[in-house]
Amino acid sequence: MDSKFDKVVLDIETDSLDAKIIHCICIQDYETGEFKDFIQEQGCEEFKQWHNQNRTYIMHNGISFDAPVLEKLLGITISLDKIIDTLLISQMTNAHRDGGHSLKAWGRRLKGSGKLQFKDFTEYSEEMLKYCRQDVNLTRKILLHLTPKISRFSKESVRLEHRIRRIIDQQEQKGFYLNVAKSNDLLEELKTKAEDIEQELEAIFPTVSTPRYHKTTGRRINDHVDKFNPNSRKQISDRLISQFKWEPKLFTPTGRPIVDEGVLKDLPYPEAKKLNQYLLYQKRVSQISSWLKAVSSDSRVHGRVITLGCVTGRMSHYGPNMAQIPASYSPYGKECRSVWTIENPDKYCLVGSDASSLELRCFAHYLNNKQFTEQVVDGDVHTYNQNIVGLPDRNTAKTWIYAFLYGAGDKKLGEIFGKDAEAGELSRKRYINKVDGMRQLTNTLNKLLRERKRQTGEYQLIAIDKRILLSRSIHASLNTLLQGCGAIICKQWLINIIDKVEHSKLEAHPVANIHDEVQFEVRKDHAEEFGLITKQAMKEVENQLSIRCPLDSEFSVGTAWDQTH
Repeated sequence: MDSKFDKVVLDIETDSLDAKIIHCICIQDYETGEFKDFIQEQGCEEFKQWHNQNRTYIMHNGISFDAPVLEKLLGITISLDKIIDTLLISQMTNAHRDGGHSLKAWGRRLKGSGKLQFKDFTEYSEEMLKYCRQDVNLTRKILLHLTPKISRFSKESVRLEHRIRRIIDQQEQKGFYLNVAKSNDLLEELKTKAEDIEQELEAIFPTVSTPRYHKTTGRRINDHVDKFNPNSRKQISDRLISQFKWEPKLFTPTGRPIVDEGVLKDLPYPEAKKLNQYLLYQKRVSQISSWLKAVSSDSRVHGRVITLGCVTGRMSHYGPNMAQIPASYSPYGKECRSVWTIENPDKYCLVGSDASSLELRCFAHYLNNKQFTEQVVDGDVHTYNQNIVGLPDRNTAKTWIYAFLYGAGDKKLGEIFGKDAEAGELSRKRYINKVDGMRQLTNTLNKLLRERKRQTGEYQLIAIDKRILLSRSIHASLNTLLQGCGAIICKQWLINIIDKVEHSKLEAHPVANIHDEVQFEVRKDHAEEFGLITKQAMKEVENQLSIRCPLDSEFSVGTAWDQTH
């Protein structure tokens, strides 16, 4: 092996994203900056001889693009533990980085490193080689720039994110089977219902004509005709105010009344309920339409996932947003989930598994309160919290604790049990003072954040796997810490599941991963064993991450998503 090139930056240029040809491969020694170029077919053959598994390859989006293309077209497999993906490093160190994480964005960010404009990838050219070299050099600069930050993250956290990216790539490639015919039937049913209500709304909110007059002559001109549009939140608020004397209490930053499901359902007018129903139908129509738009010729939806889409380490979803598929208990949720299914129900099934009480178990870990942990695992933690805060019933206590953990303000906490901000503040103080460990946790977080803000200019938290999480404020720190803990647990859980599936040689493929839930397409005779594997995999996370509260998960077997979550 060329000893100078033991840690190299790599980029390739291909004919398209669905690559059939590699035009060139550019390599740069990370330490010295020296380049090597491998051009066209002959160069690719030379690269196959030059490649060595002991090299470390630094690439931007290399796990998802460069490495798979090299494997597909050249038969070269780069071991995941020999890849440093600067896209992931950028996302880990600041998921919400201004301008994004692309090479183009980094070119602007690192002064003097702007990207050349190049668009013709049909055949090799000297300009293409120059473009490829530029991207390699920029990738090297990105890692040099981010090394001081990422070096403060544990190596385990970085490797975890590299593993997860590859697993999610496989999930995206597999896709989730969509019953297209059933989806279309549901879409038409909901469209019809929306149209029927729209006609009723036209009678409830009739067209309003307002006389208009010429500014200079005073002569009457065509009236201004205001036909009610039930999709316009502005028109809804205007009509509710003018026809029903509605006095809105919630407003947008620009001063417009907020009109949403929560507001409309609490209004005493039957007409508001009708509006809410219409908006629900329209929302479902929009959601189902997005699924049908995304479905491929294989009847599968290959939804995209940003594995570090949130500052907490949670994944985000698009094309379509799989995290916004309606829950089974919501209106038309069961019908919506029933269209996500399996291609061959005679041979395969769907197995869904979700983490049990994940947020509360993460909270118990940080609280380190034996009594609270026992209530979460074996008791009734919501009745326990009800008695501590003095809330009217268990359901209210359940709503209150999640609002508290998600960073709700005093006003919101008070509204949950029908009181004002002062009562909400009192309930918060009562909980902090009465639950052992809560005051200490709050003080520790506040002290740490102020210290880190003073030293780094950022509100930094240390996560469960020793990575750094950025909190937008001290107020949001507990929510950031808990959501981050849950995200890391679920990522390690998924890795464990995949490792066990491969070891047991089961036929099981991930098709969806949403927060604390996984969905796998599994061979029917492997389903029960796979379900038990998901439970074992979660228990292993306990030891791997030293969680101070027992972890658990539950699984269900079915033929569609409404049966498995």
